[in-house]
Amino acid sequence: MSGVKAIVLGGSRARGTHHPGSDIDIGIYYDSREGLDVKELRRIAAALDDEGRKDLITEIGGWGPWINGGGWLQVEQTPVDFLYRDIRKVSMVMDECLKGNVTIDYQPGHPHGFINAIYMAEAALCQVLWDPADIFTPLKSTTAPFPAVYRQAVIGKFLWEAEFSLDIGMKGVAKKDTSYVSGCCFRAVSCLNQVLFAINHQYCMNEKGATAIADAFDIVPPAYAERIQQMFTLVSADAERLQEALDILRKLVQETKRLVTAGD
Repeated sequence: MSGVKAIVLGGSRARGTHHPGSDIDIGIYYDSREGLDVKELRRIAAALDDEGRKDLITEIGGWGPWINGGGWLQVEQTPVDFLYRDIRKVSMVMDECLKGNVTIDYQPGHPHGFINAIYMAEAALCQVLWDPADIFTPLKSTTAPFPAVYRQAVIGKFLWEAEFSLDIGMKGVAKKDTSYVSGCCFRAVSCLNQVLFAINHQYCMNEKGATAIADAFDIVPPAYAERIQQMFTLVSADAERLQEALDILRKLVQETKRLVTAGD
């Protein structure tokens, strides 16, 4: 197919954290200089899809600049996601991450945001299915050992945001603004997860499931996932319970900061 340079298995199935109902994520890496034969990809997707749907595949850029297109198929009653990746952009973004330039952008489907380092995580963790030009060997080689500059950039960026989200969440307690407080709690937890992944020299591919993965790390606050669950169950239109939830979050932030200091 014109433009396609590699095909990989990604997501939870590549990481080994999937369950029987998990999607099968197929990364389609293409060269933007050559373009991508979307028409042919639509034909292939329709042939694979249980219902033979012909309108499954987007144009390039159909899902935004980061998850820049693809399609949602059903194959033998299993959800299969085709996800486009521009190999040239992936290489450039990984270079930026290695220099410590970690960014985050709005992206539907990523409630915390799309962190550019997701491209690093995908390259590190994916299972290569087809790569005739061997483009993934050099990409993967940059991800191990875990890059020190990248590690410090992730910790610095997201530990700050975790504290900031906690502090602004306090402003919603007196007003019993449950949606605002819960949003601040979610962002803070997502940031703590990023920090804990970096401390443990692990790549975070997605907010989804990240707390459970972090809970199993060697370096992590005790009963991490359990306390986060407790925090969210307290979020309600009751100022005392909101305050209690943020008290739990504050302790988690403080403990994570100490883990960072101990590891430096």
